[in-house]
Amino acid sequence: FEELYQKLLAISGLAEQVDVLAKEIFKKATLQHNFTAMYADLCARLDGDLSFNSDGTATGSMAFRSAILTQCRELFETSWQPVAAGETSEDMDQAEGREGLW
Repeated sequence: FEELYQKLLAISGLAEQVDVLAKEIFKKATLQHNFTAMYADLCARLDGDLSFNSDGTATGSMAFRSAILTQCRELFETSWQPVAAGETSEDMDQAEGREGLW
């Protein structure tokens, strides 16, 4: 884990790369339930280590948090729909092919 983490830090030198990294981590974390604790640890560490100035250079903390929260918001906005009378959320997940996302 530590060796991979250091490699992630090394390639995350620009804000655009952090957005891609956050998207990939979020996707993997929502699909690989057995590794949620590892992904949570990874996110906590990246949150502490990645941040960027307005010119896109790395400085420390808020960049990764902002990127991962954007992923959460986007999934919520694209996935949320009111449940029709008599329909369960499981029915909606099956109909939309979202089984196993949560």
